[in-house]
Amino acid sequence: MYSPIILTASGTSAAAEKTCRHIETSVKRHFPRHEIYWGYSSRVVRQELQKKQSAALQQPADIASTLTTAGHRQVVVQSLHLIPGHEFHALQQEVRQVEGIDCLIGMPILYSPTDYTTYMDLLAPYIKQRSDRAVLIVGHGTRHAVWPIYLALESMLQRRFGSQVFMGVVEHFPLTNDVEERIAAAGFKKVLMIPFFLVAGMHFRRDMIGDQPDSWKQRLKKRGLQVEVMSDGVGLLPGIGELVANHITAAMSRAQE
Repeated sequence: MYSPIILTASGTSAAAEKTCRHIETSVKRHFPRHEIYWGYSSRVVRQELQKKQSAALQQPADIASTLTTAGHRQVVVQSLHLIPGHEFHALQQEVRQVEGIDCLIGMPILYSPTDYTTYMDLLAPYIKQRSDRAVLIVGHGTRHAVWPIYLALESMLQRRFGSQVFMGVVEHFPLTNDVEERIAAAGFKKVLMIPFFLVAGMHFRRDMIGDQPDSWKQRLKKRGLQVEVMSDGVGLLPGIGELVANHITAAMSRAQE
């Protein structure tokens, strides 16, 4: 009996659906004999319950519990979080409380040094084609202790592509309130913004490219910078599904140690 795979999701929008299908296609190609399920975070389920549209939504822990009745004793719960922050650790805690089945946790998309190298490889075509402008990668930000990941990623990107790359966040830490000033001070006239979100959803539309004065796009334009926007999230980058599949393979391998 092959271990089922539960892919986690944190949104139900059209953009999220497109991203989920993109990732699922790669996972199915690597694991054609494994059943694949989609589990939604507690926050998403709560929101959909309020809208009374939640019939098809289940949390990963609920799916894992149901699988025990079909005789499964092992399941891979693959995180689709970008970094191991609050939501990833909440997922771990939830599924580890399920009785009767061993939940193997697949690590977030960016976890090992190799993951970061792969991510930079996927960005390379977009950055190298725009050597005449700054590249601003904007993520969520966090209060979790892993917040220095954003600073480390900026450092790695600059070592790979040069000082044209900057990192920003939409809330919490690290503080990036002065990034537009640093870009202008470096002499750049144009900026390519790249979303560091799995899905280019609400934060992309509101906090990155929104019309309100405090969006990243408006802040950059206020500094006299021309703004180009990459509209796809990390989940739609070519090759990201391969990275997810690698994490699933690693989770299965840990079970055999």
